[in-house]
Amino acid sequence: MHTFNLISKKIVEIGNYYDKAEPDPHIFNNIHKINFFIFFQKIYSIQNKYKFLNETIENIFNTNEVKETFFDHFNKIQKTYNAFSRLAFLYKYKRAKIMVNTDLILNEIKENEKYVYCLFQNNCKYLFNIHELIKIVNNSIANSYHFFNNPIPIKNPYNNIVLNKSTLYNIYFFIKSKTILHPEIFHCFFKTNFDLNKFVKKYQYLLRNFSIKNYLTNSSKNSICNNIDSMIENYNFDIYYRQYQIIIDQSFPKDLLIKIMKPYLELFVTSQYSLLYTDRIQCKKLLKKKLYEFNKYNPLFGRKTYKKKQLNFIENAENSNTAERFEYNTKHISFCESENSKDKNDFMTNHSSYLIEDYDANDANDDNDVESGNETDGEIDADIITILENIESSPNA
Repeated sequence: MHTFNLISKKIVEIGNYYDKAEPDPHIFNNIHKINFFIFFQKIYSIQNKYKFLNETIENIFNTNEVKETFFDHFNKIQKTYNAFSRLAFLYKYKRAKIMVNTDLILNEIKENEKYVYCLFQNNCKYLFNIHELIKIVNNSIANSYHFFNNPIPIKNPYNNIVLNKSTLYNIYFFIKSKTILHPEIFHCFFKTNFDLNKFVKKYQYLLRNFSIKNYLTNSSKNSICNNIDSMIENYNFDIYYRQYQIIIDQSFPKDLLIKIMKPYLELFVTSQYSLLYTDRIQCKKLLKKKLYEFNKYNPLFGRKTYKKKQLNFIENAENSNTAERFEYNTKHISFCESENSKDKNDFMTNHSSYLIEDYDANDANDDNDVESGNETDGEIDADIITILENIESSPNA
């Protein structure tokens, strides 16, 4: 018999009547005992338990006195059951062995350190740096292929076992209570009760923006350079005069080019693939403005220049030795330089006025998608039985 039933029999004082073939008729003097007796005939499950609670409370044939008595008994049973469950969990937790005591880059960490989370799974402990754990969560639920969302369950990287909901709740409240971090994607996942289907439908635009940033961080140099070439090609196509175009030599160092152009590339990719119409238009306009300022500051950026260096100076020019070398023009304006100067001028007045930006009609004609990123900050939509199941599924939840 399940522990919950044993505790119920003791508190409701049904005693051994349940074990007899014909129960003592005195138990039927109290209706709430009859309700419990009927419940004991069913196979125990968390869902059946709360369904039984709901049906008894909403039964119109039960008086208020019967409902109050039943509810008092149920509360006492549940409180006792949770206490024993917690005791069992603490016993297992203290006796569990630490299987992993290093972070993902093999630095030793301890269980009592500030930003260390102890994951208890299969009677074993796994220590994680909370920053790395957040990255694991984000990479799983925001997984994408060519900017198309394809979330996967969050797993323990050491044993490849999916984390249950109670563990996800524990991780979230650990972050909220013991750190100053605010992982936006994980927070939105929490607001949908860790339901992947609801999460993707409601926050698809957020996942797309995350995948864009993740793409710029994890893509290869060749892939990023190809996108930079496409960005510059699109910009030059809109500029009719060659003197205003950005022309970069093909042998320009890739590392330096990526470092300089990465902020511009983020605007370009967002303007192409964001699901929010306003983001696409704003990033497209801002990118044109930024690239224009970039070219205006140094029109010769990226050009290759050849120079001759004289090695041995001799009066007779015919016998002098010269070496030929080339340099790249790398002088450029900082991506945030113009914005910083604007912020300094507008900082004291930008709180009192709002400037409505006009959208380009040509840009509007190119995009017919409906904006799908409206987020409503309401309460978490969840059935009460589901919430109670999630909480009770683990004693440490």
